[in-house]
Amino acid sequence: MGTREYVPHEQFTGDARFPSDIYALGVIAYDLLTGKLPITVNVDEYPREDDLNRAYYRAHLRNRVPDIEKSRQSNGYVMTDAIGEVGRVVLKALEKDPGKRQQSAEEFRSELTDAYSRAKERDSLRRNVLDMKATDAKNTRNTMHMLHTLTHTLQSHSLVTPDVLDKILDQEITVNPHAQIHKPTILAALKESEKKLAESDQEIHRDPYSLHAYQIKSDILYKLGRFTQAITVYDQEISLNPQNLESYFNKILALGQLERFADALVVADHALQIDPHNFIALTHKAAILGKLNHNDNALHVISQAIHIDPINSKGYNMKAILLSSLGRHDEALSAINMAIRYNLHDSHEYYLKADILQKLSRYEEALTVVNHAIGLHPPAMRLYPMKAHLLQTLKRYEEALSIVDDIIRLDPLHSEAYTQKAELLLLMENEE
Repeated sequence: MGTREYVPHEQFTGDARFPSDIYALGVIAYDLLTGKLPITVNVDEYPREDDLNRAYYRAHLRNRVPDIEKSRQSNGYVMTDAIGEVGRVVLKALEKDPGKRQQSAEEFRSELTDAYSRAKERDSLRRNVLDMKATDAKNTRNTMHMLHTLTHTLQSHSLVTPDVLDKILDQEITVNPHAQIHKPTILAALKESEKKLAESDQEIHRDPYSLHAYQIKSDILYKLGRFTQAITVYDQEISLNPQNLESYFNKILALGQLERFADALVVADHALQIDPHNFIALTHKAAILGKLNHNDNALHVISQAIHIDPINSKGYNMKAILLSSLGRHDEALSAINMAIRYNLHDSHEYYLKADILQKLSRYEEALTVVNHAIGLHPPAMRLYPMKAHLLQTLKRYEEALSIVDDIIRLDPLHSEAYTQKAELLLLMENEE
């Protein structure tokens, strides 16, 4: 089974998979960063071997991994940007849900390398951000618009070749000249994807039973927005290995992109026939039922998921959304508080909490929560319109106007911000 300190909870129950090895790597990395193991048990309290195994199982399943910065400080280690970035990758490897960990050693290595590179570049990026002007923000917005348009184009064309894409980009560049600098990168990315697709097809031709080759192919098709083709490949994966839940989950996501929610529900039910107690399958089913406006049924399903994994924030997050959609905002607030309890550093959880508090007319509390979310993740642009709206509701017009002006400065194409600015100016004029 492996050394208890390094074994994830699923391995104790004989459900080991590749992410279980990633968890062990995470334990080693955490120890290297902090000088401590992330999960420990008082061995003296459990003289019997079976009791000690059960204690470690419960600890790996339920105990929260201690904050890396605090663990380092307790050992007298200095915290650096590089440690902070790398630490986030390590904490991902130590997720309770195997599906949330890195899925391969290469992915783990790549994320560690990227994290270290981000830390090195952070100082220069900070200086660049301070120098950014409104015109640069507008160019960025225009480029994002181009990419958004391109994504929809790819979804509507089952076979977008580099030649076709070249024409699409040229059309976009006529209305957005700034996009010209991104054209070579986008074309190169498509050509590389086409190359990998051809390689996966060659591998499938050599070995029609190579599940790995099909998985590579479906992953590329999904990223290209060719969801219908990806679904066909997911079906081939399932025929090769009907017990592989990952293929079912990926098929659900692709069907969702095509808004084929009824079909996605059928796939989710098939996955649950294989494993009726699978948390991810249940959350997928609940999400689909929500899309179909079957909120009461969705709430029942997500409650089952929470019962199976009571420390997974995703279950509570979804429960909060469903309860709020049913107008049960007090219950939704309790649910999102549980999500935050198990996921303290995700600004999305706080955004949802602020939205629920706003619906309960608890505006001051909502504003406090939004400010906390902004402190966690300042680049999250959607937090600022909410803050401006809350300030306006509280009749703190000048503060709201300052936030709106910042939004327009960073995103000159944000039409809602101009509308709100007009409302604020009118309110301030009437107040005078």
